[in-house]
This record gives sequence, C-alpha cells and structure tokens, in this order.
Amino acid sequence: MFKVDSKESLRSALLKLTERPGLFVGINRLDYLENFYAGWSLVTPIYPWNSDYEIQKWIFLKESVSIANAATIHGRSLIFRCYGNRMDAINKFKELLEDVEFNSYDDKKDVSNVSVQIFGLRSFFESIIEEDGYICPFATWASVALKQAANELVVKVQNTYESIIPIISRIISEPHDDLWVYLHYERYYLSVRFLYHTTNGEWRENTSLIDEENYFQNLLILHAYVAFVRKQEHEHHIITLHYTKGISTVSCKELADIVGHDVSNNHVNDIPLCNSYADWKEPLMSTPFTS
Repeated sequence: MFKVDSKESLRSALLKLTERPGLFVGINRLDYLENFYAGWSLVTPIYPWNSDYEIQKWIFLKESVSIANAATIHGRSLIFRCYGNRMDAINKFKELLEDVEFNSYDDKKDVSNVSVQIFGLRSFFESIIEEDGYICPFATWASVALKQAANELVVKVQNTYESIIPIISRIISEPHDDLWVYLHYERYYLSVRFLYHTTNGEWRENTSLIDEENYFQNLLILHAYVAFVRKQEHEHHIITLHYTKGISTVSCKELADIVGHDVSNNHVNDIPLCNSYADWKEPLMSTPFTS
C-alpha cells in the first residue's frame, strides 16, 4: 500500500490516510482511522516518530491545553478530547501532520514534554515561595531562562487567581483593554485561554500570538503558574477572570466530570474541551465594546 522508509514518507502515508479516511476504514471516524494506523504500523517499518511529544506540544500551542502527567494520555487520544471523533478531528490531525517536525525520540536532545516542563516550573515557584531551599528534581527540566523569568514573576505576584493578570499582560506585550481569562480544570487537563480588546476595540485571542517571539516559553510559565495557584475544589470547573479599568473579578462555574474515566479508551461521546471554550467566548464576542 505505502512504502515507508523515512520521516517524509511516513508523513505522506499518514496524510493519505487523513485525506481519504473512508477509503481505508469505511467511515470518517478518527477512532477507526487510529485503529487502522495502529494495526498497519505493527507490520510496517515506520521511521521512529515521537508522536506524543509533538502532538502534545502542537495542541498546547493551538488550544492552550496541557495535561497533568505525560503518562495519563497518549497524544492521539488528546486529539479526541480536544476535537471529538469525526471529520473535525480528522482535519485537525491532518493539519497537525502538516505542521509537526516529525522528530524521532532518539534524535531529540531534550526529550522533556510540555507537562514535565510545566511541572518543573511549578515546583520552582513552590521552592521560591516556601523559601525552604528545596527544589523538586523535575525543576531541573526547566531551562535557566525559564527559571529566571519565573523568579522575576514570583516576587511581583501573589498566590491568587488575580495574580495571573500581570503574567498574561506580559505575554500580550501591547496596549490592551477589557481582558477576559478562561481557566478550565479537569482531572487530566488544564486549558488556559484569554481574550482582549486592542486599542482600536478589536477582539484578539491568545492563539493570535503564537508566532511572536518567546510565546511558547511565556505560555509554559502561564500554565505552570495557573497550576500552582489552582484550588483543589475547583477541579471540573471553569474559572472566569475579567480585568477592566484596573479592577479584577473572578467567577466559577461547575462542570460535569466529562473525563472521569479511562482516557485511553477513546470514548467518543465526551464533550471536546475546545467546545467548552467556544461556548464560553461566544456571548463575550457578541457584546459591543465600550471603552
């Protein structure tokens, strides 16, 4: 069917699967496509691809979603959770295949994934604030530059949800107004999104900043700090922060436990995390802006 002997031929083969999924699995469902790919890979000499790392990093940048532990969920299962199971998910997987670098595990000098870097930064925050001299071994995974940035931030902010605002303002790095922040906590996931008005009254989202310098590092710090200030009773909640005219307000909405089962089984009826964000932002963006 396909000859796969390099990273690029693997990419081409996977793209063919996503372009015509019905041809290979009979129906446009990502779980069927995933099963086909899993079986096919057992008998095909595929060039090693560290897909979990690449998928997790891609979704972290595209959807600002991180996971609590790299061992809790596989990369393609994370696509199910963010995009569902049918054509939307298949199209997102195709987009990912076109974007990712297809690094192999052995080729990567730094094999630490997004969740490990976030945990390292979070433990670094804790070691600074507690001032007991203890730094969790995972903190060594964070780069010197990230640790320095975290050190600068921790002396300026407190252990509260409102203290996330100056970190986001640092990420935006341009004049803005009427900032809304979306924090979605689940058992395995953390989603951090924000909306703001530019000086001319236009809406912008944090995803529009992806191509800016240091965005990945700044997003790591934001996720690490949000995980650090998280209150335990706010699991399965959406926290909304609103900052306007120098005043911060915080509200909380409880959610059903939509991932309170084995996430490796690809349950197709779960509500995608991105849908929750879309429902959250729709009424905000339909409200006229008044300066």
